[in-house]
Amino acid sequence: MMPPNPNEIARNMLIKQFGSEENALRAMKKQAGNNKFLNNAISLFEKGDYKGLQTLGENAFKENHMDPKSMIQNFVQRSFMNTK
Repeated sequence: MMPPNPNEIARNMLIKQFGSEENALRAMKKQAGNNKFLNNAISLFEKGDYKGLQTLGENAFKENHMDPKSMIQNFVQRSFMNTK
């Protein structure tokens, strides 16, 4: 069995919540308002520049002194402990 594709999971979640990708983008743009960071991320996403989006995310984590790997690990550990 193939591992789940994170991009497909995210896409399906957006479509389920907003009805379509276009509706999701409109909602994100509205919520972003004048936030340059979020507008930049949305623009990169619309262009299909996933490498640029990844770099933007990595830079945001570095600027905020956050480690995404440890955050995921903590999340998984907490989720696993809550299922017992």
